[in-house]
Amino acid sequence: MNSRCCALIIVFCPFILASHQNWRPADRLIATIDSRAVCLSELHAYIDFFRPELRPGPEQVTKKILDSAREELINRQLALDFFKKLFVPIYLPELLNRKREIIQQRFMGPEEFHNRLTQTGFTALTLGEWIKEDYILTWGINRRFGYGPGDITDTEIKEFITRERMQATMLWRDWLSRLTEPLLMDTVTDLILERRMINSLSELAIDLKKQKTVTLKPLIQRPR
Repeated sequence: MNSRCCALIIVFCPFILASHQNWRPADRLIATIDSRAVCLSELHAYIDFFRPELRPGPEQVTKKILDSAREELINRQLALDFFKKLFVPIYLPELLNRKREIIQQRFMGPEEFHNRLTQTGFTALTLGEWIKEDYILTWGINRRFGYGPGDITDTEIKEFITRERMQATMLWRDWLSRLTEPLLMDTVTDLILERRMINSLSELAIDLKKQKTVTLKPLIQRPR
């Protein structure tokens, strides 16, 4: 593969590389937002690192789940473009590090976490940039809709934990049951915020989509 081909691939699907040393043009274009490409690897990374509720085993990932996650990912990008024009965020390292810790706890150990990074073509640096974007979204949603982490009560957190435990959900079996306080409380707070953010971004995207050209491409699952 010559350098010109590599450059073209990077432009259209920026997350197709497992590492900077190993070129792997094995990605698919699943949507465009104006001239911005959205790739299948980004969709898998979004599910793995930010939407654990949508992360069953690879053989169980259905088209319905992927369609739903793609819509959320598009809404996320639309909102990022919108919020970045409104303000310049001041990043608080302790909050970014806490989010990364919560994400890592979703996996059985460092090896599984790093393997998943490799499978999605991500690096620790790429994930760090997505965490910063998540911070921008949280801040933007707080300013527009008026809620944030401080609005989630202990009662709401405890009810969430009780419901997950009683229903023996995938979240509880595969993840939450392994956590101890205070990480469990922080993690549940983060999950509740993620759910609220998805709903808010969906509402916001109704108007934002009128300002952009969003085109969906055939969504075909590739081997992971």
